[in-house]
Amino acid sequence: MRIGVNLIPLRSGQMGGLEFYVRRLLRQLLRCDRRNQYFLFTAWWNDDSIDLPHGRFQKIIAVPKQGPAETIPGGWNRWVARHPSLGGWPLLRRWASSPALDLHAWARRLGLDLWFCPMTNLDPRHLSIPTVVTIADIQQEYYAEFFTRAELQARALMYSPSCQEATAVIAISDFSKQCLIEKYGLVPEKVHRVYVAGVAQVDDSARWPTAEEVRRKHQLPVRYVFYPANMWPHKNHRLLLLALHRLRQLYGMTLPLVLTGDDLGQWEELAAVARHFHLQEHIHYLGYVPVDDLPGLYQGAAMLLFPSLFEGFGIPLVEAMALSCPIAAANTSSISEVVGDAGLLFDPRHPNSIATACFQLLTDDDLRRTLIARARERSTRFSWEKAADETLRVFEWARAQRKSVRPVSRAPGYRIEGVYRDGWAVRKVRLDLPYFPEMKALKIDGFSNHLSYPLSLRMKVDRRQVQKLSITTPGRFTFVGDFPQPRRAMAEVQIEFIAGKDFVPAEIEKTLDTRRLAYQIERLSLICAHGPEIPLYAPPRAS
Repeated sequence: MRIGVNLIPLRSGQMGGLEFYVRRLLRQLLRCDRRNQYFLFTAWWNDDSIDLPHGRFQKIIAVPKQGPAETIPGGWNRWVARHPSLGGWPLLRRWASSPALDLHAWARRLGLDLWFCPMTNLDPRHLSIPTVVTIADIQQEYYAEFFTRAELQARALMYSPSCQEATAVIAISDFSKQCLIEKYGLVPEKVHRVYVAGVAQVDDSARWPTAEEVRRKHQLPVRYVFYPANMWPHKNHRLLLLALHRLRQLYGMTLPLVLTGDDLGQWEELAAVARHFHLQEHIHYLGYVPVDDLPGLYQGAAMLLFPSLFEGFGIPLVEAMALSCPIAAANTSSISEVVGDAGLLFDPRHPNSIATACFQLLTDDDLRRTLIARARERSTRFSWEKAADETLRVFEWARAQRKSVRPVSRAPGYRIEGVYRDGWAVRKVRLDLPYFPEMKALKIDGFSNHLSYPLSLRMKVDRRQVQKLSITTPGRFTFVGDFPQPRRAMAEVQIEFIAGKDFVPAEIEKTLDTRRLAYQIERLSLICAHGPEIPLYAPPRAS
């Protein structure tokens, strides 16, 4: 197969476990797969960091840098970390000043057989080839209070539509698989559980520094507990500090805590909580550390303390198991599935429960030895070799579904109003189409000029707004508008494209053209569930 992989959203050092998953899985796929050819779609902000020494692949910089001084505005990195797939494309395009990116055209040009999106968003939608998307978790469906309204809206546009549209969905635990089935109504056969692994399950242990070398490098105490996690609300850092306070109150025990990961702007508030409980001397925040330092941090720790409220998998758990670091972890979400009987579980909502588990694991040597032995055995269930093999089986399964589908290949009859013979459109364009279930989206390839920007272009289906595009610069643009699920049986669907402004050519340049124009349609096409794009309209070529 010729497999396209969308790596455009990848942001180095800002995406936590998702970045680690993408990089390790891709490296292993290229290492073990000698049959398929991979086309890796990158962007100027990540292409240099995607360094793969071997494999059948070709990198394509799909979003090139337009100028030497081009940077991402302040604050945007945090949004990218919260919405990795939305951050890469199309939202980032307005700052990257990139030309309109038509991944549909790339897929056709390269003759791709399958499209893989490993970062929670199927982009683009409505390809004519099988698609696979990885969904790490759907935390927003259970802890909506951890997200802003804008974040919830962004995820609503990304997660469920991606799952519905994709040929196959990869979930990284049975817990996550069941969440997708229950919340999004997916058929079980479509969702494939593929366990991931950790840094300890790769063939690079020879270059790892020792625990003592890592301890000296970061100036850590001899004994500490370890928690590697970006400071998202669900990672539960504040209640963890309260639990350490209760550990001292109940058991007279104070133990240093080592934290790693992106603070996401939360460190000052967390440091204030530590000062309130007089723990500031015992908290060591290292920030984002090199991957090679992680094994030494685990091996030097008295335990991994993992109080997360929600996980799709929990990569630190398998890392700790493989590196003989005893585990005290929350009894929530996927954590008990991953840990099994190889860790001591607690209620992460109650600081006394966390404190008691810490005390038990720190003082009961027999318990520690038992858990470490169980963990070593259990860690063998998780490896990147298994993850790559199972992912390849998902690819094959998705490709097999394609053979049983007969694509729509002929354009239906339609009526279009508001477009002149040369393709120039007025502010409101109306299109009437016969409805059939295979239709998924409309696509406009257009041109805009002689306007102040941004120019908004809204799409309505039966008077309901379903999509909006902000055109920020003159030139060519591409707009793909999804059809919503019909609320009732229908024979015909009415689509409106409404532009936010227009202009009169005669008022701008020497011409007799007094029409009020908004933009020019170069090609209007219909995207169906299967098969190629169906052209509906294009202006006649000048002879």
